[in-house]
Amino acid sequence: MEAQLDLGQRAFGISSAGQRAAWSYLAGLRAGQGLFLGAFVGGAPAGAAMIHDLRQWWVGRAIPCAGIASVKVAPEYRGSGIGRRLMTALLDAVAERGYPLSALYPATMPIYRSLGWELAGGKYVATVPARSLRTLMAPDAAASVATGPAPEVRRAGPDAAAAVIARIGGAHQALRRDHDRVGRQTRPRRRCERREGAGRCDPNGARRGDVPGDRG
Repeated sequence: MEAQLDLGQRAFGISSAGQRAAWSYLAGLRAGQGLFLGAFVGGAPAGAAMIHDLRQWWVGRAIPCAGIASVKVAPEYRGSGIGRRLMTALLDAVAERGYPLSALYPATMPIYRSLGWELAGGKYVATVPARSLRTLMAPDAAASVATGPAPEVRRAGPDAAAAVIARIGGAHQALRRDHDRVGRQTRPRRRCERREGAGRCDPNGARRGDVPGDRG
């Protein structure tokens, strides 16, 4: 583990004692799961990467996603092809485990794009001053009335992960149901009559692009 910590230090820069301890714990966990890959030259670590077992929600469904993290190559071996071989082996491991998706935060694009990754989505950070909370609307009267016993609050631990994922999944599914219901209520009806020609119907019911029919 010390050799991997040294590799990370040289690849990413100085880290605190707390960061080193947290990374060591996570790396040991992933290694035990077979989700930590390493590249070696002469028996010494030259590169490494790990896979996190994640989920992404697509159209209300939880899809397994391989989260790629801690990708690094020792400075003296960069440009020698080790990074490409490491990531190719990692993709093989992702495929073997049946992940339909993978995601990472790229430090550089060429190698990842050449192996099939592409930029998608965005990361947004919003900062809300605490004083602005005073201007929020008061809660609805109905919502402020207790309708049952208060929910139990307990400290989360590793054994709570499945329950947390299930709760998040339920929220995504509820949003999908709400979206579908609103869509059915607001989607315009299409009106089109077919007579002796062919045409396309637009959402407003107008007939466009008439083509004379074959009258034989």
